[in-house]
Amino acid sequence: VMLVHPEVARVMHDYSMTLCKVVEMSKPKLSDIREEADLNEDSIICALPQKSRFQVSRPALEAVWKAAGHDEERRAVAEELEEEVGSGKCWLGHDPESGQVLRMVQLVTLRLTRNDGQLCAKIGEWRGRDKCIIKKRAQLPGGKMGSGEMPHQTLQRILRSEFPDIEIEIRGKVAEKTQTVPSQSYHMITKYVTTEYAAYLEDGADLKYVGLLPQKDGPQSSSQEEVISPRPKMVRSSSTPESLESTLEHMSRVKEPLPIYINGDYTAAKASVYAWLQPDVFKTLQEARRQDTGDGIAVRADFSISTWGKKIRESAEEDDQVVQEDTI
Repeated sequence: VMLVHPEVARVMHDYSMTLCKVVEMSKPKLSDIREEADLNEDSIICALPQKSRFQVSRPALEAVWKAAGHDEERRAVAEELEEEVGSGKCWLGHDPESGQVLRMVQLVTLRLTRNDGQLCAKIGEWRGRDKCIIKKRAQLPGGKMGSGEMPHQTLQRILRSEFPDIEIEIRGKVAEKTQTVPSQSYHMITKYVTTEYAAYLEDGADLKYVGLLPQKDGPQSSSQEEVISPRPKMVRSSSTPESLESTLEHMSRVKEPLPIYINGDYTAAKASVYAWLQPDVFKTLQEARRQDTGDGIAVRADFSISTWGKKIRESAEEDDQVVQEDTI
């Protein structure tokens, strides 16, 4: 079979090499690698080189194209799915229960806390073109595993891209969650496998804030609008528990704006917006329905506290000058 189908030989070779790497990293003490090694077959396929992973997905992808027939809408969905598989964002398999095509997405998330117990959460997305923030339901920092990556490699990529030059202590893998849900966009079952890591912000380190989000535009659910207690006025982690407690109590009364962190330049097409939230608040917001959290609504922040504000103002002035010259 491998002589007639060299692509099968390549997949088998890559799978074997990847499996060996996983077993070596786990350092099992006994011979039963399934029990002793941190072995997840989905992760092994995800860690395959992109060419081999695409070959694994090919039979399912062909089934999707065949089912689409001449239906233009379904063919457009199949084309979009093929692009996603080709980019390494997902791979396709077979659901043994339903017999349908199964879309597999591997995710890595970071549960980052600091010494006052607050949790770093992604609360929105910066859009450089419109110079505004699109609100998102609160979630942990993270991203999709790319082809050829193991979870710890994806974690390092996230740290480099989202939190560069910030002292973060990784305390290990804390959970692996699997969720199977129907995909509205692809009209198929999607299996999400999420590997979560615990991390701690080193004493004296902090996120570099770029702006303030008005309390009314901050993350909140319809059932819990008064509970968000962000740190005001860029209070550093050296604050004593007494001063921090009194500060939060003061904020609950006057509704101080929420400091936000965005890594990257203000001209970036898209960039994640982060803030510190109390763990119970984060849990409530994460479990809330999207329509209750204002998901997708555009809001504007005050960037006057940082160089972002100066650059945005200069950019706006340049745009106004161009418009005036074009009008003349």
